[in-house]
Amino acid sequence: MKIILYSLDGCALCESLRNKLKERSLTFTDIKCNGDISICDTLESITACEMYPMIKIETTALENLIMCIAKDHNQLGKNFKYKNNTIYYVHSINNMLDAIKKL
Repeated sequence: MKIILYSLDGCALCESLRNKLKERSLTFTDIKCNGDISICDTLESITACEMYPMIKIETTALENLIMCIAKDHNQLGKNFKYKNNTIYYVHSINNMLDAIKKL
């Protein structure tokens, strides 16, 4: 399982999630969207979400899970498929961490 954190410089939620991943000794790659806007633009178009942080978990060579924070309660718990990605909307970074723990 490979964890990729998509974050923004100066984002308090991004920093909090980064620290919590480190506290749990989870290995992850941190992609700062401020540095490569094209990657994050693609991610935002796939997920229809512009809130950060986002997490991508490569569970197998053919399947990825992308978690992002829901814009509103209507999105919570919803998921959909896009190519080999399952997009899942969560309430908070703690929900992201809980989902990672279950994998």
